[in-house]
Amino acid sequence: MHPKKYIDYIGMYGPWVSDPGGRGALGTAIKGEHGTYIEIHPLEQLWWTEKKNNTRIYHLNAANDNSGRFNKHSNFDKNHGDLQNLWQTNPMTHTFYVPFSLSLKGQTVSYNLAATSENNTSGSYTDGLEHRLFYKTNHLFTIKEPPGEVVKIDFINVGIDSKAFSKNPQDTIIKGFIKIETMLGNPSGDYAGNLFLTLKERNLT
Repeated sequence: MHPKKYIDYIGMYGPWVSDPGGRGALGTAIKGEHGTYIEIHPLEQLWWTEKKNNTRIYHLNAANDNSGRFNKHSNFDKNHGDLQNLWQTNPMTHTFYVPFSLSLKGQTVSYNLAATSENNTSGSYTDGLEHRLFYKTNHLFTIKEPPGEVVKIDFINVGIDSKAFSKNPQDTIIKGFIKIETMLGNPSGDYAGNLFLTLKERNLT
């Protein structure tokens, strides 16, 4: 699915918990199951990047847990603290933040977002399928999203990189994040779902 030699890093997201394992009849922990190791459980998002020549590919994977164990308070041990928010909500919002850094000195970048797998997406966004980012009169880039309005695209924390600031406007570096949001699960039924995205960032200069 992905050649390992091109991967920059792998990231994961989900509840950061300590699982002592099962409990016996008297409420004592059963030894030898999970121990008390810290773990991400359940895994909700997984991402990695590849770099090939002038193209960087972001693999962005979001999924809802399908075990049925994390969507009600009775699934959790209340004797060791009060649970304010359930891990599994229906629907569940997933958000990815992809950084960018561009020079105004003739640097041109294009983005294309595609869905390689989609199941039970419930977001109904109406922000269009093409998004453009400008700095003053400079067109920085355009990002195209997959059909169906299953994701929402925003640009956040966009501004001049003060550490790379130059008196020459053409040498100015603009940094920020592409925010990609989706929603998984059907509020009236099935809460499971997944959306696997690939974002191709191509340097055209």
